Amino acid sequence: MVNFQLTDEQKDMQELFRKFAQEQIAPIAEEMDEKEEMNMDMVKKMMELGFFGVPFSEEVGGTGMDYLTYCLLMEEVAKVCGSTSITISVHTSLCASIIEQYATPEQKEKWLRPLVDGSKIGCFGLTEPNAGSDVAGAVTTAEKDGDYYVINGSKIFTTNSGFADTFLVFALTDKSLPAHKGMSAFMVDRNTP
Repeated sequence: MVNFQLTDEQKDMQELFRKFAQEQIAPIAEEMDEKEEMNMDMVKKMMELGFFGVPFSEEVGGTGMDYLTYCLLMEEVAKVCGSTSITISVHTSLCASIIEQYATPEQKEKWLRPLVDGSKIGCFGLTEPNAGSDVAGAVTTAEKDGDYYVINGSKIFTTNSGFADTFLVFALTDKSLPAHKGMSAFMVDRNTP
C-alpha cells in the first residue's frame, strides 16, 4: 500500500514556506500587483533561503529536496501571491530544469549552479509577437558567427525578464527542418551585447 502522507521533513518545509509566504509575501502582494513589479528584496530573501534551488540536487548547488517539496513551496506561495509563485515556477520549471536536463556538465557548472544556489534568476524566452508559443510560427533565428551565435528576433511575455540574469532563449538554427526540430535553446547572460 502506498503511503501518501508527507514526511516530517516535508511538513517542516511546508511550514517554513507557509510562514515565509504569510509574513514576507502576503503583506506586499497587493502593492506588487498594483505596481506590476516584483519586490527584489523579497526575492533575495527567497534566494537566500534556497527557494530557487528546490528541487535540484546538492551536487549542482540546489537543496536536494524532492518535487513534492517543490509543489508544497509553490502551493504555499501561490496561496498569497500568484505572481511570486509564477516567478519561482518560470525560474525553476522552465529555465533551470531544462538546463539540468539537457546541458553538458560544463554548461551546468556555468549556468545551472548559479540558478539553483541562489545567486542568479532565470527566465524563458519562447513566445513571439506573431506566433505566440507555437514553435511552428517562430521567426527568431540564431546564426553561427565564428565561435558565437547571433540571435535575431523578438520575444514577448517573458516572465522574469525585467530582473533575470540568465535568459533561456529559443531560436531557429536550421530552417530546412520543421521548427520543432530546427530550433535550439541558448543560454544568454543579461549583459550579452
